[in-house]
Amino acid sequence: MDFIHDACLNGSKLKILSVVDEFTRECLALEVDTRLNARRVREVLLPLFAMGRAPEFVRSDHGSEFIARLVAVFLSESGSQSHFIRPGSPWQNGFVESFHSTLRREHLDVEVFVNVADAQVKTAIGRRWYNEVRPHSSLANQPPRAAAQGWNSGRATPSLHSNLGEKPQSSLPETSSQDVFINGGRPGRSRTAH
Repeated sequence: MDFIHDACLNGSKLKILSVVDEFTRECLALEVDTRLNARRVREVLLPLFAMGRAPEFVRSDHGSEFIARLVAVFLSESGSQSHFIRPGSPWQNGFVESFHSTLRREHLDVEVFVNVADAQVKTAIGRRWYNEVRPHSSLANQPPRAAAQGWNSGRATPSLHSNLGEKPQSSLPETSSQDVFINGGRPGRSRTAH
């Protein structure tokens, strides 16, 4: 979990909270606004955790929004904990940094946002595209949602198929573009979000 920043044509500065599942590479949330504090971070995590996505830990930097008591108490009550990277060591949060590079290159540098509402709509569409359409090289060129659904169905992970020299099966169920959040990932509490 981390922030990335951008701006609108009307001069508004954008702060975007991203939550990425390290196992499935799914972007679980992209919250866009001009200000995001610890309360909003908690509000973004709450529905994800309620859907059975409470990870063992949440990886982040030492930003004030992430070290706040409100977030620490919420994580503790959810059975999760914080895992802070060392200051000045973004490579310790590599999955979210890689996602931010892709988000910047394929969305933020391509789209023009008129205002905050426009940025929220376009970013929600971009998130859905990333999860449901865009192939991911570490997932045998499947989108994160399809790979997660394959994992949930009990099939081996796409990367395991690649290691065995087999082609991944393409009999994945259709995904609905109406789903905002995803139910993919490893069963239980073995995933981490960052």
